Amino acid sequence: MITKLKRNMSFYIITIITLLALILRLFWILNVPTVPVSDFLQYHRGALSLIDGMGYRVYGHISAYEPVGYSLFLALIYSIFGTSFWVAKIGNLILSCTCLIFIYLIANKSFNKKTACVCALIYGILPLEIIYTSVISTEIIFTTLYVVLLYLMLKRDNTKYNNIILGILLGILTLIKPYMMIYQCLIFLFDIIRLRSFKKPLVNFLIITGVLLLTISPWTIRNYMVFHKFIPVSTNGGYNLYVNNNPNAIGSWKNPLKIHGSLILKYKDKNDDFWDEVKVDEEGKKAALSWIKNNPNAFIKLGFKKVKNTFLTSDSGFWSTDYLSTGGKSQYKNFLQLINKKIHFFTLIIMFVYFSLLIAKIFYKKINNSPIHIMIILNILFFLAVTFMFEGQPRYLFPLWPIFIFAGVYTIKDLIYLLCIILKRLRKAL
Repeated sequence: MITKLKRNMSFYIITIITLLALILRLFWILNVPTVPVSDFLQYHRGALSLIDGMGYRVYGHISAYEPVGYSLFLALIYSIFGTSFWVAKIGNLILSCTCLIFIYLIANKSFNKKTACVCALIYGILPLEIIYTSVISTEIIFTTLYVVLLYLMLKRDNTKYNNIILGILLGILTLIKPYMMIYQCLIFLFDIIRLRSFKKPLVNFLIITGVLLLTISPWTIRNYMVFHKFIPVSTNGGYNLYVNNNPNAIGSWKNPLKIHGSLILKYKDKNDDFWDEVKVDEEGKKAALSWIKNNPNAFIKLGFKKVKNTFLTSDSGFWSTDYLSTGGKSQYKNFLQLINKKIHFFTLIIMFVYFSLLIAKIFYKKINNSPIHIMIILNILFFLAVTFMFEGQPRYLFPLWPIFIFAGVYTIKDLIYLLCIILKRLRKAL
């Protein structure tokens, strides 16, 4: 009876937290009319071109430059509910609340119901998670699917079907962010550490990789038919490598046309702002890898700049507050910028304490819940590696905030426990 009451109480609490998160996000969407710009506008236009039967286009050109995954999602919901920005934003709202539920499920599996409710509440009221709901971008859909992926990594009740679902999810995530094509290597490593064997993780790895490739294969075939070249997902890999690894790179975005001797100028279209994406992809990879090979020290220094720009710089959320249909900037901009900065700084301190506690516990062999900690460490290292190689930008940290929440809540809980022990001993001594 008591167990049943506890279950019902947890259900009511998570329902209230989800409703609170939904209300906060809906309030933001209603009061801050964000409009898409830059890449975000291309996702919207790409969806419209798909709906109109014109194929996937950028600047009117048939394209594989922007990863197609998010535009496909937008095309799906636009075709059902209409092509309004509102449809995309409501889609974000639903996805964000779904993400909250899976955060709860991960924390409940790894810790307990109280900790799970606290993790869900923090995610529900975190300003950055709220304000990105009005941005028509990949951040929310990617993070939601990524958190579902993490849940499946931890919950391996039926490995056969779990691997198939993981492969499909990874395929979808790859169509949103192409670097996820190598994420199964992280799952492989996670399984080796968790299972302390090699054979089963290798079988898992091969199945997941096979399903991933099958999932993206229709798009890969389409690219071959259009460009007569093997392009698994996108043509912007070489572009991104080149723009972020050259003598003029600054560790964050820089106008590619202003790079000294920019190879992109050679392939730029005369009539618009686009270029021959296939040639830039090919030549960009060669130029970037050549520069890295000949300038290893400069590459390492640049890599640390990218990491600093992503991990140590707070996301002001300007994509949400600075581009409005009413013109001007949101009245909440300065307040949000300040609060996001303080939250980011606090998170950095908590993560430092988390790793310090973890090292101490490993040393004294007192660590529990090891799968969640292995997952946290491996995922942070994965995003560090991606950032080091490519571009540094605060919003690229967005998918890791659920990870930071798990680590942060665990750390604060541990610190409170240690404080209670110290206080008890002090009382006894007095």
